[in-house]
Amino acid sequence: MIAAGATITAALITSGQVNINRDAAGPETKRNQVTQPRPDGQGKGPGIAVTPKGLDLCAGQDCAQDVLILSTGTTTLKIGDIELKGESPASFQHDGACENQDLDVDDECALRVWFEPATAGTDGSAVLVIHQNLKGNPTLVRLRGRAAEQPTTEPTE
Repeated sequence: MIAAGATITAALITSGQVNINRDAAGPETKRNQVTQPRPDGQGKGPGIAVTPKGLDLCAGQDCAQDVLILSTGTTTLKIGDIELKGESPASFQHDGACENQDLDVDDECALRVWFEPATAGTDGSAVLVIHQNLKGNPTLVRLRGRAAEQPTTEPTE
């Protein structure tokens, strides 16, 4: 039995149907490999991650919060203009710290954002629009401003 098996194996090797000395990276090996996407989900080129995706702000610069912009791709992320749009964009401000900046891979930038309504006691909402060198649309951050509650005075008797 063993001799018959060895004879069949030798015949298959001789005929080229089985190749024991095949290079480890040969076609047979590559056919069985599983290609997985990069863990960060980014291909070649720039990438962006922004946190948080939305901010709830109270009124005044004392209530300012940071929006973190992180370069997640394989090449430089170029941040262009950063603008405010939406229902009440004039009620929101940002410090411009990340505007027109180039972020190398894994670099980050913090943009300060705050709510300053023109009329005290007014709520507002807007969208922070971050223009960058990625294909497609700019990156958006939802903003909502809550006016500080005005103290009430009760008439005294």
